[in-house]
Amino acid sequence: MNGNKIPIISTTKLEKVKNCNASNAKPEPRVNSGTLTRWGILNDAIGDWLNNDAPEETAVKKAENEHFVNFDDLQKRILSDMFADFRVLYPKRKAEIDIDFPSKTVFKEINGEEHGISAYFQYQVSDKNTVENIKLKIGRPDVSEIDRAIYSAEKLDNETFYAGAVADTELIEIEDIENHENIIAEYFEIYQDFLDNPNKTTPGSHCLSKCGRPAVCGEFPVIGDEKINTRYRGLTVSKTNIRDLEKCERKAAWNFQYSIPRDKEDSFSGDFGITFHNVAQKMLVNNENRNDESEKERLESLIVDQDEETKVKIFKKYEELLEKLKGYENLDITLSEYPVGFTTITDGLISNKDLTVKEGRVASSFIGKADLLGRLDDVPIVIELKTGKKHPGDLTEAELYALGVSKRLNAKEVIVLHIYVNEEKDEPNERRFGEDEFDSIEKKFESFAEKISSWNPNDALSPNYSLGDWCNYCEFQETCAEFR
Repeated sequence: MNGNKIPIISTTKLEKVKNCNASNAKPEPRVNSGTLTRWGILNDAIGDWLNNDAPEETAVKKAENEHFVNFDDLQKRILSDMFADFRVLYPKRKAEIDIDFPSKTVFKEINGEEHGISAYFQYQVSDKNTVENIKLKIGRPDVSEIDRAIYSAEKLDNETFYAGAVADTELIEIEDIENHENIIAEYFEIYQDFLDNPNKTTPGSHCLSKCGRPAVCGEFPVIGDEKINTRYRGLTVSKTNIRDLEKCERKAAWNFQYSIPRDKEDSFSGDFGITFHNVAQKMLVNNENRNDESEKERLESLIVDQDEETKVKIFKKYEELLEKLKGYENLDITLSEYPVGFTTITDGLISNKDLTVKEGRVASSFIGKADLLGRLDDVPIVIELKTGKKHPGDLTEAELYALGVSKRLNAKEVIVLHIYVNEEKDEPNERRFGEDEFDSIEKKFESFAEKISSWNPNDALSPNYSLGDWCNYCEFQETCAEFR
């Protein structure tokens, strides 16, 4: 090793790399996630409390006053509730406590150099002859396969590994996994591919939910010539967030910037719509014979596990879809569920590491997953399949896809086709976008970005709210009402 430090990658980063190598490349903008920011602050407060020998009330008050002070009243309450939940989950006792993210690491030689993969946890508590390792989760207390494998491989006789969610009331023991050698070997292969191809992009659903650098990976081009650096704040905005933004800024902000816990689950159930989309996409992608009679057998094979009522419904809807595609003879569909979008950079507010706020530059990446992508008479086309009603937001969705495809492919024209297979029998809506439309779309999304970048990153109450019919279906209804 010539005295060099052994390169080590965390399992958290490796899970991102598993989806897309470029998700761990640099440089990247400073991603400001409400959940992650609160989580780090909560962990600091718990660490101070665990190592404070003062009376309980004094230790708790000191931790809250020192770490929660820079948040708004709503986020302070969320942090205090989570802090209280943890104290119930794991009562403090006199023991030796390591709060500096202890870990277990496995090693392998790759390309003539030793490398390591580390599985981190939040706390290690040593008491007499026992050691308890605690992995604390924001949501469900589940643990990744690679974490379990490393814990199993490196576990000592006196050690126990636990996982807990701050909203639950008990820790769950992480059980050993028998085939841990095979799992570790598989992840080292993923790691080696990353080392050999660090900038390889693999677009997919993870672009929206698991990547912190969509603004710099190249899949979602920056409008204008500005280069993004690490001082910028980065945000990912989905097409659903945009629809919310057009109604109520606060609802959109609480979803994607501040990650405020929802009062209730979404009432809308789209199980059939998801099933139909999956089947239709498999039937249409790279299929030049979609109207052949033999295709009915293939459709049957794809829905063999569905109940009879669902089968009949899918057949009916798919026949409607094929009928509506008949006018598009030179249509070549090549991709499905593909992320499309672009990045807009504006002036705005950014948060420093000490949670103070200053003016800076904000990169907002607007991304939507296109149901189908291809070409019609050599013109790029995006096809959206809708089993529900027509929606005014379909226009904004179409504009997002059109500008994203035009920037990514340097196309002078883009077609966006919404096909409705709904109970209202709505006719397809074909929109053709050219250079004049692209200019106006850029201005429209720049106005969205200006709103977003003006929100205080540490103040979830800074975005404006708007009253309307949508309040009756808002998942933040009870929380928001307390601050109106």
